[in-house]
Amino acid sequence: MEKSASEKNSASENRRNVFLEALQAGTADTETGETRAAAEETPEEASGNAVPEETEEETGELEEAVVPAGDPDMSGRLALRILKILKIVCRPLGKLANTFLAPVLKPFRKSADRITRRDWALFLALIAVIGVSVAAPMWIVRAQNTCRVEESLYVSTMGQLFTWEEGGVFYCEDTVTTFTPADGEALTLSGTPFYYSDGSGLLWPNLGVWYSVEKDKSWGRVSRFSQVSAEQGSCVITTAKGEEYQKTGFLYDNADTYLFLESVTLYYNDTELLLPSLSCVKVQNGTTIEIYSYGGESLAEILTTDVTADFSSGASLDLSGDILYYYNGTFQLIYCDLENIPLIQE
Repeated sequence: MEKSASEKNSASENRRNVFLEALQAGTADTETGETRAAAEETPEEASGNAVPEETEEETGELEEAVVPAGDPDMSGRLALRILKILKIVCRPLGKLANTFLAPVLKPFRKSADRITRRDWALFLALIAVIGVSVAAPMWIVRAQNTCRVEESLYVSTMGQLFTWEEGGVFYCEDTVTTFTPADGEALTLSGTPFYYSDGSGLLWPNLGVWYSVEKDKSWGRVSRFSQVSAEQGSCVITTAKGEEYQKTGFLYDNADTYLFLESVTLYYNDTELLLPSLSCVKVQNGTTIEIYSYGGESLAEILTTDVTADFSSGASLDLSGDILYYYNGTFQLIYCDLENIPLIQE
């Protein structure tokens, strides 16, 4: 049965009222007239399988599972600061390198200018400065260990005397002395004193130790290239710096050689020998002995006994065992660390 016109108008009016209420509530779609709630339904909701919303308890558990961030690592901060400081320090060094090393660096730069004469001048100046900085200390050390003697010299070794009329050059390294004569080849003589042919004394080329045989028990380090000359009853030691010390006793090269600064009586192989001051005795490994009596003959023999030297003060020196016995019975070993011995004094 067909509806009347009044019923159709009433139904249309009801649909308009529903649409207007939905529009006011913000859920209507202006184009289709359907509510936005219906348009925004998900497939799961439309099919009846709605996804449940998270509860406050569940979200709370998730929030509690998040670990709060800790403080940044201090070592990382320190490393960054160090890198920053190095960058600041290296910046001027880089500028200097670019200035002085231009002939080396410019060929590796794509946009670099050509190498100029100024670049080469600065580069060569840098090389010269580096060379002088390295060579100067080496030259100073070598100069300190070198001594040139113009006077005639002679040396006693293995029972013979060798003379060089025109002197030569000495070079010392550690305990070894290399002597290069003006008219001959270089030779090495460890701990051996060189005597002046005019009788004025001798040159002590190596480091050594002076020992007193008197009551005071004193000793001191003697520098390289010291001069030793005889005086009445004693000797004068003149260092390379010109300092003079009048001493008795003996010098020891801390190895095998003994130079007497006063007269002594030497005993060896059942032999008794009186030696004047500036005489030299070398005992090697307790098996051989070399003796030079100053102004006299040079001897070399195989040892069959110990070697001792008696001083006028009552002291006695055991050359075979490197032991000094004082007049009162006390003794001391004379081998020592030369670097820790104080310099000789009055």
